[in-house]
Amino acid sequence: VILLHVTECFEVQRVAASGNIDVAALDKGDAHITEPGLHVVGQVLLAHHPKYFPSYAAWGADLTLSGHLHGGIARLPYLGGVVSPDPELFPRYDHGIYENGAAKMIVSAGLGTHSVNLRVNNPPELVIVDIMEK
Repeated sequence: VILLHVTECFEVQRVAASGNIDVAALDKGDAHITEPGLHVVGQVLLAHHPKYFPSYAAWGADLTLSGHLHGGIARLPYLGGVVSPDPELFPRYDHGIYENGAAKMIVSAGLGTHSVNLRVNNPPELVIVDIMEK
């Protein structure tokens, strides 16, 4: 399934998955989670950039899966990621699990690197998420 600015619903589990939502559309209220009248019990959003997590949560994503920051490229103990590819020093959502109300976001450090082939205190990772009914 390719999710590029679209939502697919998986009827077996009644979970909707959306990909790469336009943040500008979210902020204007122009993006929609699912087709009207379609009842789902969970909304998963695949979002490249974790920076917009508050907008994703407000849009209705129950779980956002994200990356982009490569764990902050280099990591310092107790401080986290040092720099993002944007570049931004000490990005807020660099790696791990975050919450905004009932919404959750998992940010992976990923397997690769960005412009500079460098990872310091930041091992590559592949995240596996099991989604289970409550």
